[in-house]
Amino acid sequence: MKRKEIYFLLAFILALPLVAVNQKPTSGAKIGVLNTNRVVRESIEGKAFLAKLKKKKQEKEAEIQARQNAILKEQQLLQRQAGSLSEEARLRKQRELEQKIRDLNRFKEDAQAELNAYSQEQFAKFGRRIMPIINQLAKEEGYSLILEASPGMLYVDPKIDITDKVIVRFNKLSQQKKVKPTPKKK
Repeated sequence: MKRKEIYFLLAFILALPLVAVNQKPTSGAKIGVLNTNRVVRESIEGKAFLAKLKKKKQEKEAEIQARQNAILKEQQLLQRQAGSLSEEARLRKQRELEQKIRDLNRFKEDAQAELNAYSQEQFAKFGRRIMPIINQLAKEEGYSLILEASPGMLYVDPKIDITDKVIVRFNKLSQQKKVKPTPKKK
């Protein structure tokens, strides 16, 4: 394929969401757009999730930093003692340090994988909680299609953005969940 054809095809693909949003449906279809990132950032449950994620990340970073500091101290100690250690003892300590560095790198990878898994799990749970709200809103207000706001959407008319409505409903649901009356003991 020629370069111009590739650019044209790419521009066409990127424009498809805009075409769908800007069309005036003849069948009376109503289209909405939802920015789920905003829902996560601005809703009560979303803020709580982001705070937990931030705390977990900070805990992992603190542990990584502590391990790095310990390794650095051992490296400095080895450098100071290098002249007084036998060749065999110096090599053994170097190997131990190298092993600790490998362990640290594995720990970093595991920590990142753990954070990613936690994040994905929580986002999935978040999605399961919010989908009924989106479906109910779509039915009540007659939406035929609700699109996820994405970077490919260069412009979205604010009139079709339902993000604020979803946040309000989600917050109400979150507050009702927290304020459930406790059952009376008999």
